[in-house]
Amino acid sequence: KRLYPAQQRLRDVFHALEAVNLDGHTWDLFVRWPDGTVGRPVMLAVQDLYSGMILAHRVDRTLHQGLVRLAIGDVVEAFGIPSHCWMDNGRENCSKAITGQVGNRYRFKVREEDPAGLLPMLGIQAHFTSPYSGQSKPIERAFRDFAGGVAKHPAFAGAWTGNTPMAKPENYGSKAVPLDEFVRVVGEEIARLNARPGRESRVCGGRLSFQQAYSASVEEGAPVRRATAEQRRLWLLMAEALRVSKRDGTVELLGNRFWADFLLPHRGGTVVGRFDPDALQEPLHLYRPDGGYLGAAQCTEAAGFADVDAAREHGRARRAWMRASKAMLEAEVTIGIAEVAAMLPAAPATPDAPEPRVVRPFFGTAGSAARQAMPETADWPAGDDEMPEGERLLLRAAAMQRAGRAGLRVVEAGGDD
Repeated sequence: KRLYPAQQRLRDVFHALEAVNLDGHTWDLFVRWPDGTVGRPVMLAVQDLYSGMILAHRVDRTLHQGLVRLAIGDVVEAFGIPSHCWMDNGRENCSKAITGQVGNRYRFKVREEDPAGLLPMLGIQAHFTSPYSGQSKPIERAFRDFAGGVAKHPAFAGAWTGNTPMAKPENYGSKAVPLDEFVRVVGEEIARLNARPGRESRVCGGRLSFQQAYSASVEEGAPVRRATAEQRRLWLLMAEALRVSKRDGTVELLGNRFWADFLLPHRGGTVVGRFDPDALQEPLHLYRPDGGYLGAAQCTEAAGFADVDAAREHGRARRAWMRASKAMLEAEVTIGIAEVAAMLPAAPATPDAPEPRVVRPFFGTAGSAARQAMPETADWPAGDDEMPEGERLLLRAAAMQRAGRAGLRVVEAGGDD
């Protein structure tokens, strides 16, 4: 592989902050952490590809997605938003929090409901380099300065471990640098490396420093994207799939409870929370799974069971919220129930019964009304020849019933009764 000529890639095709690359570096010295443990620290650095300037760095025990997120956030906060980012396919870079919804991640299971990662939400195009290929990331050259010079700083005397197991110093393990001192010295040395003049890169031309080359590109009119107030929240650490309580709409994160009234429509669902790991009591910024911002939920602190003042304050806040909800309801209702009733359409008028064109006769047994209409006599009514046939038969039947009840006998004679 080394016998074949390497590809020469020119970086002056970019302008300042158009493209960056990032990688992790394990320091060859011992550091004492605040809890008393001793170990080799890991640093993640972000470098501008055009000028070679180190834009941001973060230190921790191991590489993880939170370290990458905070380092990118430092770049966006101090300089702006780059358009491209080259990095390897490590687990910390390919996590859903960093490159979620990127098609060529090739790590972890990709789901449609996964929240968008930091880079896609900021509009940064992710480029993954070949594994175990230091030539693919120019920041590896800067790490040589760290390993050869900064790690042997006089303030770190006795803490250097050597770059290989065969190159251990005589005083190996005799000292561990406190974390605060290590972070301070590394920050100073990175600023010194950025300001060193006479860099031999194609952009610096043997006379400029990395910082001067970056500033010259910006002064010449290099377009730099700045983050809005909403975008500044995106590089905070993300806790995905926070469950919203079905009862009151609260969410819990690392033992703290957060609540806001905009969570009530999302009860029983999931939201995405972003928070600062160094300020867990600050408001929790909540998003929908698709990236839409919901709002900031305040932390409700747990109080003692017998704390009367805390209970009184909680009750006062709850009543104030209920009054505000009632006032909102009254503001939305602009008319009363009487006005609503007056707006209803009037009932239609009852139409007159239509005059029948065909009358159907009734030939059944005479009822009580017909019997009451007849006089209490057995005599046959006169003038029945002019009476309609139906009415005549009805009267005849009624007369025969009364004659039967009176013990009379009815005899038909001729055509008349």
